[in-house]
Amino acid sequence: MFLSGFYSGSAVTATLGVAIVFAGVSNFLTLHVASENKLKKALEVFSAVGAVGIVVCGYFLTGSIILAMITALVIVLMSVAFLLSYVMPKVRSKRETAENQVKV
Repeated sequence: MFLSGFYSGSAVTATLGVAIVFAGVSNFLTLHVASENKLKKALEVFSAVGAVGIVVCGYFLTGSIILAMITALVIVLMSVAFLLSYVMPKVRSKRETAENQVKV
């Protein structure tokens, strides 16, 4: 996708191609590399953040509406993920506490 965008002169296609490569590297490291090495974790985070950063930079450089929509979607999804990762443990602990009180 990157090469297609590069040869055709489409900055949006090239940006999405590079972002997909970075996201694919992060996905591969997460799913297929069993090591708990700190370098592996750092590469996962770097490639995931790099994918988002490339889309954001592509939007600022080209002003493309599609990249703006992708950026907005990524921001919303990340906000929901962080919110749920904060709220869900609290909900589960309150639920377990309530279940334990009912059993007694």
